[in-house]
Amino acid sequence: MSAPPPGPRDGPASEPSAGPGPVEPSASAVEPPLEPGEVAQRMQDALRLAGERFYGAAMDALADLKLAAPGNPLPLYGLSQVFRISGRADDADRLQAVAFSAPPDSVEAFRFGGHALRNAERFAAAARFLGRGVELHPDEPDLWVSLALTGDGRNDPDFAMRCYRRALELKPGLTLACANLGLLLFEKDLLDEGIALYDKALGDTDNAPQIRFNRSLCLLAAGRHAEGWADYEARLAPVLPSSAIRHHRLPRWDGGDLSGRSILVCAEQGIGDEILFARGTLDVIERAGRVVVECHPKLVPIFARSFPKAEVRGNVHRAESGRFAYYYDWLRTMPPIDCYIEAGSIVHLAHQGRLPLRDPPGYLVADPVKRAHWHDRLAALGPQPKVGICWRSQLHTGKRSRFYSSLEDWGPVFALPGITFVNVQYDKCGPELAMIRERFGVTVHDFPEIDHKNDLDTAAALAADLDLVISAPTAVAAMAGALGVPTLVLGNQRPWLPLVDGCYTYQPSVRVIFPDTPGDWPNAIAKVADWLPRTLEARAR
Repeated sequence: MSAPPPGPRDGPASEPSAGPGPVEPSASAVEPPLEPGEVAQRMQDALRLAGERFYGAAMDALADLKLAAPGNPLPLYGLSQVFRISGRADDADRLQAVAFSAPPDSVEAFRFGGHALRNAERFAAAARFLGRGVELHPDEPDLWVSLALTGDGRNDPDFAMRCYRRALELKPGLTLACANLGLLLFEKDLLDEGIALYDKALGDTDNAPQIRFNRSLCLLAAGRHAEGWADYEARLAPVLPSSAIRHHRLPRWDGGDLSGRSILVCAEQGIGDEILFARGTLDVIERAGRVVVECHPKLVPIFARSFPKAEVRGNVHRAESGRFAYYYDWLRTMPPIDCYIEAGSIVHLAHQGRLPLRDPPGYLVADPVKRAHWHDRLAALGPQPKVGICWRSQLHTGKRSRFYSSLEDWGPVFALPGITFVNVQYDKCGPELAMIRERFGVTVHDFPEIDHKNDLDTAAALAADLDLVISAPTAVAAMAGALGVPTLVLGNQRPWLPLVDGCYTYQPSVRVIFPDTPGDWPNAIAKVADWLPRTLEARAR
């Protein structure tokens, strides 16, 4: 819930971690000319080194490759990407200009060149470049996939869908095309078509974890809970770059009896997901003899307060081979643990895909002293109901922008009388608050002493005393729902998480608002303006 559903998988190289690092001159040795396939493979190997922040080694490898493949543009494309992710954007732009000065002719050159342009967020240039590629090689499905990815980057999902369909005509069952087309069908609420596409691609095989994972989103959104949560287990497949590496040797819990046994509940994904999946921790605590809960260090105070029967530990993680790796040296200081389970798998193993509802709906507990302080601060603003607003994620550029509304569309909400609005956005947003004041004549009260991004315990204390929260699908919404605060989540499309009567099964105080047609934000805002006073009135009774 902390973010939109996973976006289309890119190719041909995995997305490396950004950040500065040492860059060394190459000591190259001339090699015999290479075949095109060898050039592509060696470039991918170099980009993997860059993804692990071995920038000097990656540049050495690509410089050697340039000598071994004279006239082939792939090494230059690769070098431009390494320059960019190592923080040398100007050098990357200059190198790209050289790389694209001569038109390529091979399929690999078009694929990797398109990837380099997309990596620089030059989506229009990538579309033109790959358009020439499909003109020269109209029967190459991989080029159509690459062209489709430019449509996603330009927020043109219809163009992307046409390209993916063409790729599948040329090569039925092509994993990347199938996985990404299905996500676009999910985004357009064409769930049955998406499920049928995935079913056809899977056939009798179970060896396509990306497609299984993507199918889980459609199945869950369609209300097919047991099947959906079963497919959701595919996210753990080691071949997926989004799967975590866990450096412990504990056996995985199989859903059996936990009486008298100890279990480690492992953190996964983002902070919003950790908050959401913590709902299942209550069930594990009731079943097990002893529970250790792993979470992001920012969540330790509120998790420890909310789960007093469990031992809560902040996780230790870092990037490793392009994936998140979790380290468990701290387990050595504790009594032995019998087994572990990822937090997102509890509903599948413990409840066969159907999480029982709880009353009251909240499962996290705010600090009572901090909450009392913020109760007084909010009361000083007047007697009107206090409504927190969070309108976007911190990352809302490029292809992610279509998942978030524009404040320009919020007029019907700000026009509602008798409401005091409070800022719960978790990054700097002063200019946006000023725009609301100037355009709509509404003051959104801000408490700059709260670090909404890092001091989650204080942010939760404020949220717990609000009458309602309106939020984009972010960690803010997850926290409000976990506290049991009435929440309206404003999304671009039907969410993948299961709903009952329009509310999350995990968090029944959260109602999800999405437009009748994806992208029709005025329609969604009108629904929020309708639900807001009704929800406040129900809360006041």
